[in-house]
Amino acid sequence: MCCWRAKQSKLGIDSATFHRTYTVRISLLEEPDELESTESDNTVVGKQDLGKSKTPLQPPEDMQAPRPVPRYPWSQRTLNVLEQSPSPIPRYGHTLSVISEGGDGVWLFGGVSDGALTSDVYVLNIQDGAVKRRHTEGTKPTPRMGHAAVVVKVYEPEMRESIIVWGGQANKRDSDLYVFDISSLIWSRLRWTGHGPTGRVGHTLTADGCRLFMFGGDVEGRPSDELWVCDIDASSHSATWGRISRADDMVWPPARVNHTCILHEEHIYLFGGTDYQYHYNDTWMFSIVSHTWVELNVIGYLPDPSEGHSAALVGDHMYVYGGRDVNAVETYHLGALDIPHCRWYMFQRMGRGAGPRADHAVAAVGSEIIILGGEPRSYEARSANRDEEKKDQHIMHVLDTGCIKYPDLPRKGTGTNHAQ
Repeated sequence: MCCWRAKQSKLGIDSATFHRTYTVRISLLEEPDELESTESDNTVVGKQDLGKSKTPLQPPEDMQAPRPVPRYPWSQRTLNVLEQSPSPIPRYGHTLSVISEGGDGVWLFGGVSDGALTSDVYVLNIQDGAVKRRHTEGTKPTPRMGHAAVVVKVYEPEMRESIIVWGGQANKRDSDLYVFDISSLIWSRLRWTGHGPTGRVGHTLTADGCRLFMFGGDVEGRPSDELWVCDIDASSHSATWGRISRADDMVWPPARVNHTCILHEEHIYLFGGTDYQYHYNDTWMFSIVSHTWVELNVIGYLPDPSEGHSAALVGDHMYVYGGRDVNAVETYHLGALDIPHCRWYMFQRMGRGAGPRADHAVAAVGSEIIILGGEPRSYEARSANRDEEKKDQHIMHVLDTGCIKYPDLPRKGTGTNHAQ
């Protein structure tokens, strides 16, 4: 099923430009011989035999087979905190890093807990919800929030995965690269050469093998549009920073803070953020080969402008959740960018979601996206979460993207959109 809608942009509705939109199906596990789903809203309706009564006879209630519970994309799992560890949440401004595709757990670092900056390290098993705080050694990062963390193979000859942390709001400005070896639970400081970026908060760090791309962030109270690349040499356990310059005629994203970036094939995709004057919902693509930016001419239902949201990649889709809108109110909106077709989707009737939040952390493991923590600071968000506040301290929210079925569409060229 399809319909025609006006394209939405950060400037509002362009009534002169229309794009075809398509229905996204949500898979609900029901009895296939008895139930079917409509194309329009995924409402489950009963089949009827034409020519017969619209109200067929039903067997007595005690003889009816139990109906299966629909499987919605959203679910919750209880955290099982081990060995007297304090619960990792409530917490905000932290990061989640996936090791060995989840086989060695999802690792949490830092953030604000009980009103204080932390350098906590937790490991989470997403299958049974087991979570444990780990005692670490070595040259540890100072407590911080709003940092960035990526997984990189930096130890030869095993080339085992480690977590690299850079930046964040701490008790002092910090430009060092920290490496955490999960096998030994030891932190170390990575030696680096070249002129590196100034420490900042609210930036993004995106890994392509042993290359790290850092964009944006708040530098001493000012939003930045700087783009840096860090090349890591695993053999010498060192790194080299270099800034990617912007030519006068080069298209470039505006400076921003609290945006998101993900890597898909040979491109980094950027969404949203704020420069403290405007909130953005633009979508940019950076080529890690040619070092050029393109603002994508996206279509479909765009997420509202936001900052402090999260993003995760599953397959060819970039999923964006939550964040703060232009009124500084946390949202619970879920959007997905179909990257090959440059089309945004928004979702409804997905089951009980994660509620309004910002400054949370996400991790993608297989088809599932884990959402943990975040802080509802606005009155509206606190009111919406009041009944769940205590319960939310012991649960993680899970989005199973395998339940979402997208329409088959012809591949769309990326194009550019300079008129914003």
